[in-house]
Amino acid sequence: QIEAGVSAIVVGETAGEASTLTPAEHDRIIRAAVETARGRIRVIAGAGSNSTRQAIELTRQAEAAGADAVLSVVPYYNKPMQAGIYAHFQAIAGSTALPIILHDVPSRTIRELSDDTLVRLTKSGQFIGLRDGTGDITRPMRTRPQLPPRFRLLSGDDATALAFVSLGGDGCISSISNV
Repeated sequence: QIEAGVSAIVVGETAGEASTLTPAEHDRIIRAAVETARGRIRVIAGAGSNSTRQAIELTRQAEAAGADAVLSVVPYYNKPMQAGIYAHFQAIAGSTALPIILHDVPSRTIRELSDDTLVRLTKSGQFIGLRDGTGDITRPMRTRPQLPPRFRLLSGDDATALAFVSLGGDGCISSISNV
């Protein structure tokens, strides 16, 4: 990945191994990625959970391990309302100095991150991007005018990534880039 020129790698996130790791294994993976990267690329640690308390713990663990940012998924299974999603992410932000990339993947979480909630969250500079796994290629056009210029819209759906970027997205956090 480094030789291919990626700007960052993601470890321990929902599209990969996270659901089968113990907390100690999750910590070791992040530390190994930080040690391997040696500052040549950024390391984004998956730190999401449907439990706010656990997401905070994973976020703090990632920060202690040397991650550059965290990727935090919309709480899954519990199906929170938008106010609950907002409160969840605000609590995580309050627990760390790390930048946070939000992850919206309703096919797995059964709850979407609404455009309104996204815009509200971006009022805090700590939220720096969105990994959009919805497959909705029109989201960049719809939300870009309401988002801070520094906020990055990243496709999380490999099949629609090119269209997402061509319609105003900034890039992709690919699931298949290792293949």
